[in-house]
Amino acid sequence: MVLELLKIKKITIKTKISMKTTDIKTKIAERISSASEEVSNSVISEFASIEIKRRTDLVSESVRLVQRMESKLGLLEVCDLVTYNKEGEKKEEYSENRYNSIKELKEKIAKLYDASDNALKDNNEEVFGVLEKTIKETCFNY
Repeated sequence: MVLELLKIKKITIKTKISMKTTDIKTKIAERISSASEEVSNSVISEFASIEIKRRTDLVSESVRLVQRMESKLGLLEVCDLVTYNKEGEKKEEYSENRYNSIKELKEKIAKLYDASDNALKDNNEEVFGVLEKTIKETCFNY
């Protein structure tokens, strides 16, 4: 008799667990089928986050590159030629190579500043493409 009661209780427990599992599966299916807007919003957020990170990384890289270039410019702007006139007055000047290096570096810095400013101002794919290209060109030549 006790065994029969245990069997009946076991069947009842299995049935309740089975019903709960079915209810859960049904509720999950209902939630998923009604979640199309939530899914699309999640996908949009995911892709937007990826693009925002890419753009943030580009601007950050541009700033770091400008900082390195400005440090190098500070070192280059020391005159490398010293001459004296007839009266013995000292005159410090740049050699042609140094002058050209300084000029080229200033142009690259200005180009990076412009590309960064445009990217932050206009905030579209085209200007960020220009910024990315400018960074690559500058890094390659720098």
